[in-house]
Amino acid sequence: MFSARLSLPWLRLRKKRFKDDVDVRVEIDRETGEYKSFRRWQIVADNDHEIPAQQIALTDAHERDRISRSMISSKSRSNR
Repeated sequence: MFSARLSLPWLRLRKKRFKDDVDVRVEIDRETGEYKSFRRWQIVADNDHEIPAQQIALTDAHERDRISRSMISSKSRSNR
């Protein structure tokens, strides 16, 4: 069983990967100890970037989503 206190050190470790102040979330499976880390972005209007390390323009977010979906789709086809 893993303690909730383990999440904070993992979060700090993942955030050190980035130079800027970013929003990172760590998810730990308390049964296996496996973890996933996620960088989170605030989606803003295309010309409304105030904090580039934490915000992404709407059109850029749509493009990343399109690319991600394409990669997931092609990966699932190759696993058949």
